[in-house]
Amino acid sequence: MLEQQILVVKQRIEAAYGHEAEWQKLIFAGKILVDDQTVESYNITERDFLVLMVRKVRPHRPILARTRLWSAMLHLVGG
Repeated sequence: MLEQQILVVKQRIEAAYGHEAEWQKLIFAGKILVDDQTVESYNITERDFLVLMVRKVRPHRPILARTRLWSAMLHLVGG
């Protein structure tokens, strides 16, 4: 486990809990862990705690929909 890259750890979290690896940030000792580094390179032991932050995925809105919304708002305020 110590020789595993951080990305592999994130992939294991994704498999277990469904949080996509690309949206995860793992933090240890105040540092955000880099995907291509190993667990061992951060001196993480079995008794240490990691913090997992998962970024919320925002739905993508097409530009056209935003343009129409903006036009409608301008019309309502008399612009």
